[in-house]
Formats: sequence, structure tokens, C-alpha cells
Amino acid sequence: MSNIVFHQEPRNGQKIVMAALAQLHLQDASARSLLQTSTASQLSAVSPVPVFVLNVDAAGRLNKDDIRPAGVRYQVLIKTRAVAQAYVETVHRFDGDVAVEHQMLQAGPFVDGFTNAIETAEAELNGDYSPVLLMVPEIHFQALGFLPQPSDAGVSDPRFLPVTPIPSGVESKFYPLDDLLDALMPIVREAIDSGNDY
Repeated sequence: MSNIVFHQEPRNGQKIVMAALAQLHLQDASARSLLQTSTASQLSAVSPVPVFVLNVDAAGRLNKDDIRPAGVRYQVLIKTRAVAQAYVETVHRFDGDVAVEHQMLQAGPFVDGFTNAIETAEAELNGDYSPVLLMVPEIHFQALGFLPQPSDAGVSDPRFLPVTPIPSGVESKFYPLDDLLDALMPIVREAIDSGNDY
């Protein structure tokens, strides 16, 4: 059984998320309706997970050296039910300071997929892990990566579990990073060949 250790949230991250919830900048009408009928005491933002983005390069490839940190993703709960995700972008200023600003609230299938992936990892992985979220925006793909804690010498390499909805050709299983990127390449090529503007 694994122990999932969540990231330490950015300074003021939770306050920014809760302020954004109050403004209800949410595209999903059903989640917006739930949030509007909830009291402030019923709402919480939990499970901060660092977000990393991997963009398709100019040659149409996925290069793991291009993975970049992008912010932190929270689960937004009404009582104990996840109804949305809040993305907080971290901005590195020229003076070296780090500013935090709200970027987006979203609802939809990735909310349940995120919750299910965490539950799967808790049930199936052995050792202590910290989750990170890997996004490939051009093909609307997300995977939760589970990074072994340095204190757990018996833990294997990081494993990545695709977050549903999963594109055809990718399995709902734990992948080493290189294997996951290999599995995604046919999807990237198909998007390029079909002329999708990504």
C-alpha cells in the first residue's frame, strides 16, 4: 500500500483558489450550479499537485527534456465530493521572487479521472510517493506521475498513470515516463497528419 504525500502548496495558493471560487469563473454549468448552492464552509481546495507541461516540439516530437513546471492543481470539494479543479499558476519574476496568481477553474471528466488515479495509486503502489500532474495540451492528455520519496530506498522509478478520459492507443496502467511518451507519439502524429491546429 502506498502513502501519497501531497505537495506543499504555494504561498497564498489556497486563498487565491477560494477567492476564485467566490467569483465562479467556471465553464461547466452543472459544477457552477453546485458551487452557487454551497456555503463557503462547505467548499475546500485540497490535494495540491505540481503541474508540469510537455509541449509537442517543432519537429512534432515529445522530448522529456522539454517538460517544464507550470503551477499547482487543486481538487475543489463540496464537503467530500470533488466537483472541479483549480489551477494556480506560479510566475517566476525577474527579481527571483515567485508570485502566485489564479489561472483557471474547470469541471468535467478530468476531475473524476484525477480522483480515480489517486485512488488507484493508493491501492496498487508500494512505498511513499508524491504525485505530479503531466499535461500534453496539444492532445488534451493528462497523467498523474508518482515520484518516489527520497526517504524510501525500496521504491522503484517514477510511474505515470493516464487520467481518464484516455485517448485510444493508451492503456489505463502505470507507465515509466519513456514508455508513456512512446505510447503518445502515434496520437501526436495523427493530430499532425489530420491537420489539427495545435
